[in-house]
Amino acid sequence: AAIISPALRAIGNLVIGTDKQTQAVLDCGLLKHVPTLLNNQKSTILKEACWMLSNITAGTQSQISAVIHFNIIPSVLKLLETAEFKVQKEACWAVCNVISGGTGEQYDYLFSQGVLGALTSMLSVNDSKIIGMVMEALEKLFENAKEHDNLETYCLELENCRGLDLVEKLQDHENAEMYSYAYKFIEKYFNDAEEEETDPQESTGSVANNFSQDEEFTFKNTQASNFDF
Repeated sequence: AAIISPALRAIGNLVIGTDKQTQAVLDCGLLKHVPTLLNNQKSTILKEACWMLSNITAGTQSQISAVIHFNIIPSVLKLLETAEFKVQKEACWAVCNVISGGTGEQYDYLFSQGVLGALTSMLSVNDSKIIGMVMEALEKLFENAKEHDNLETYCLELENCRGLDLVEKLQDHENAEMYSYAYKFIEKYFNDAEEEETDPQESTGSVANNFSQDEEFTFKNTQASNFDF
């Protein structure tokens, strides 16, 4: 850990840069080592590895494909559900960035790996920015499914993994924007009635990353550069 942590920090700072800089790091063979890092028992290393990944998945679709190719996603999804919150948070960024910049084929892969259950497990955390990011990701996944006549499959899976229950609970959230995310999502994908032109409680604020229903949420995740040793 004494060597791995500073090495991860250095590499992580490199992939915060441009897509070209990130690609140069990937061309050195970085990703083949990531599965081993994600099996480490130290939460600090897991956090740093997921932070690094979140900045790679904020890159190009080919860089996202490389992450998928090295079978990294299943480990990230597992951490999203089972790790300490500081690790879960970085894993969530990594997955949501795949969804923000990914392709329909990449969405299908995420779905096959259980992304809906993993993502919705984060809807009960006490962090409005994370909740907003997850709801943006769900919206993008479900909109893509709708466009490809696969919405019913997604709806059934969200119900089966109990993710829908967690979305519904957001309608009791003290933050009006979290309520609005949940209300609009359920109204759009789970109600048979025609979608309302306006909802009864329009959002008056924004989560910390200034998400809106029409904005993308891919970011170079510079926030996580405070490391614990």
